Amino acid sequence: MSTYTGTISSNDFMLTSQRVKQKEENKKTEVAATKADNFKIDTATSMAEAEWKAKDAYWCEKIGNVLVKHYPGHGWEVHVDLRNGIANIFNRHMHAQIGYRLKTSEICLQFLDRDLMLIGGEILERFGLHRDKFDADQILEIQRLSQGRAKVDLS
Repeated sequence: MSTYTGTISSNDFMLTSQRVKQKEENKKTEVAATKADNFKIDTATSMAEAEWKAKDAYWCEKIGNVLVKHYPGHGWEVHVDLRNGIANIFNRHMHAQIGYRLKTSEICLQFLDRDLMLIGGEILERFGLHRDKFDADQILEIQRLSQGRAKVDLS
């Protein structure tokens, strides 16, 4: 706020005070409009974010269900990030960081079931597991051999 020093007539003062009031009202209106715009942007951003999360969750469930259908009992973990175009598939029983990265641009819905069956089988075989349903004894044996972390064939 600036300060004015000097003499002014009553008419000038009245006009000046009206201008100040008008400016203050304009500022309030601008602030309210800015807040409304920011709210709209935030709402749009959160709506878009919610849509992405919903799509990611849909694909996680879809991929996970196919893996569980072919290889029941294994600790499948799926992370999907459609914005970045990736789906990461892990077997929690074996290793939480080594798995398979699937590019979502390469997903063909017609062959999704078959491709995921092959991917799941490949993950199991890399850890030395059979392409069967879950066998706790086999997993415990592999984990004991590698002191907590499963040996993995990365070739």
